[in-house]
Amino acid sequence: MQTKRKRFVNSFVEAVLLVGVLGILILTVLRLAAAWHMPGENGVSVLNTGWYSLENGEKTEFQFPAVIKVKQGQILTLYNDSLSQEDEGKYISTRAALYGIRIKLGNQVLYEYDDERFPRNDQMKAKLDCWALLPSQVEGQPLSLTYTFEQGGTCRLSEVYIGNGGAMAAYHFSEEAFTIVTVLIMLFLALLAVCVAVYFYFVKLFDPRFLNVAVFLFLCAIWCATDSSMLQNALHLSPMIPMISFYVFMLLAVPMLHFLKNTGELGKYRILSWLHAAFYVNAIVQGILNYTGLFDFVDMLFVTHILLIVSVVAAYVILTKECREKKKRELRTIRSAFVMLSAGGLLALLLYWLWEIFYYAAIFETGILVFVILLLAGIISTMADNIRFRTEMAVYQRLAREDPLTGLKNRTAFEEYMISLQKKANTYENVALIFMDLNQLKNVNDCYGHNAGDELLISASRCIENAFSQEGSCYRIGGDEFCVIIENPKRTEEMWSQALDEAIVEYNKNSRFYMSIARGVSYLRDEQGVIKRISDWKYEADVKMYKNKGRMKRI
Repeated sequence: MQTKRKRFVNSFVEAVLLVGVLGILILTVLRLAAAWHMPGENGVSVLNTGWYSLENGEKTEFQFPAVIKVKQGQILTLYNDSLSQEDEGKYISTRAALYGIRIKLGNQVLYEYDDERFPRNDQMKAKLDCWALLPSQVEGQPLSLTYTFEQGGTCRLSEVYIGNGGAMAAYHFSEEAFTIVTVLIMLFLALLAVCVAVYFYFVKLFDPRFLNVAVFLFLCAIWCATDSSMLQNALHLSPMIPMISFYVFMLLAVPMLHFLKNTGELGKYRILSWLHAAFYVNAIVQGILNYTGLFDFVDMLFVTHILLIVSVVAAYVILTKECREKKKRELRTIRSAFVMLSAGGLLALLLYWLWEIFYYAAIFETGILVFVILLLAGIISTMADNIRFRTEMAVYQRLAREDPLTGLKNRTAFEEYMISLQKKANTYENVALIFMDLNQLKNVNDCYGHNAGDELLISASRCIENAFSQEGSCYRIGGDEFCVIIENPKRTEEMWSQALDEAIVEYNKNSRFYMSIARGVSYLRDEQGVIKRISDWKYEADVKMYKNKGRMKRI
């Protein structure tokens, strides 16, 4: 057990060190990104000035960022003539997928946003960065950005950045720092939950809820990564990334429903099983409808949101009911965790649907982290209480089966062993039973007092342990009576007797009380290998002990 604990501690420390190294790496990259963001020869600089629009041959100056009023279907093209030879091979970047941006150099189209492979809604588009690589011979050619406004109203046009590939990647990497750190924290907590689950499995206190939390965190980490613009831009808006994001999001609540069903008696509530099945059916049906082209995932997203809201409400109602009935601290902690998750989720949904704000994910991610930390704190606290209770019970059970004077197992433990032996006697090649009796104990008690007798009993128990503890179990079954049980014995009676005599002789050299111990040995199987009755086995050992005791008196 100590080795298992040591391995667990080592694994935990290694995980902490790994996260520390990754943290230092992130801070270093962010620092470099901040430096690259400053204007310079190889850095990222803003290209917010020098823009203009043409209308009836007249130029109208324009500067980014800008908030403008547009009409539905309006097209706006902005030009910039300030590129020079130094800008060849650099990247132009701006966040304008929402307006179907097209980037051109002269008559050459460098980039045009297209989501035909995987349709995205406005919230998803708003977080995407649009990149274009400037070719050679840019000097003298106008750079143009064309925006198409499918909806009228107020629109915000983001800054335009220019820089080399590494600097531009580092800059956008720094913009996603919160998501990256969140993903790392989720992975670390998931790893921690798995380690704790494995540890408690080996100490026979396994709680599947740790694995439920770990799976939930792994899914959340995948969703956060695939929902971010960083991964989508890195893979050139591959439809694979948002598709993974949608499927993971549709199954996000499944491990938490398992968590609730594994908490106390919450598994009795059928609605948890119904919701569990509903999320799988939702993922399958949406997958089929998307595959057949009847509906896109973005058109069916509200169904998943409704299921999530129903699940959180159901969890809160169930936990509130259980808290009133059971009044357990763990249930209150779990309910608080779901309150935090629902608060973060509700705020994220409001940002997503009502105000169409793209950083809804950051709110939800924060809510998830708080939710998981509260859950882990709750179940770890409960497990600590269970371990404390189990330890106390183990101490009580050991004391109930231990002789308080000698520290050997007592008569209760001996009789329990005999009962278990009857059930599995056939599994042993043989079992040796050695009954022993401490001679002259009554005389020592009468002449020197019971303290002296207790001293002799303790010394006798040490001698018996020295002779037999490496091979068998030692018991004190009466006032001056001892017993040893040896499963599948390797040594002979003579060897045992010699080992006991050697321990007694060593004691008698420096003792004020002379010790001698009578002993009798009996085997569970007779010479033909037939198993004896337990009563006959014990009687035979007892008879042999008293015969040995009689011989000692005559010497």
